[in-house]
Amino acid sequence: DLSNPASASSPASFAVDTVAPTPTISSAERTKDTTPNFTGVAGDAVGDNPTVTVKVWSTDTVPVLVSTITATRSGTSFEVTNADWAAVAVGAKSLSDADYTVTVTQGDDLSNPASASSPASFAVDTVAPTPTISSAARTKDTTPNFTGVAGDAVGDNPTVTVKVWSTDTVPVLVSTIT
Repeated sequence: DLSNPASASSPASFAVDTVAPTPTISSAERTKDTTPNFTGVAGDAVGDNPTVTVKVWSTDTVPVLVSTITATRSGTSFEVTNADWAAVAVGAKSLSDADYTVTVTQGDDLSNPASASSPASFAVDTVAPTPTISSAARTKDTTPNFTGVAGDAVGDNPTVTVKVWSTDTVPVLVSTIT
């Protein structure tokens, strides 16, 4: 108002960030481990949270959240370890035999809405198949045929090994047939 000349401020730079990081699950496999390790890719841009949230879901008709695990990223990768399972605050600290899906989310310091990754499927299977021999009778055939029942669940080996033992005082392995 006094006719003083106006001066400009120093320029300030800023960034507009409206998108949360989009992590992905890289590995989710059939396992006998009830606390499986998961690996994946996480965001590491300025402001991306240093942790990811991994959720394990049942594959029931209506999926149920089974466990929520927090893992710390290292650069652009993360791994869920046994230590992360031990620290689970919501849900199961280990899984039972079943089929599951797993998703991961990661937020940022601007609270942009995080969306879940595409689900990855996996199974926990801690029970080995128990094959049985249904015909082992006395015979004069020196190359007898054996029949029986083998496991046929997903992941069961299609090959069965039959071991033939002598019935002497000290049993001796006579033959192994695969």
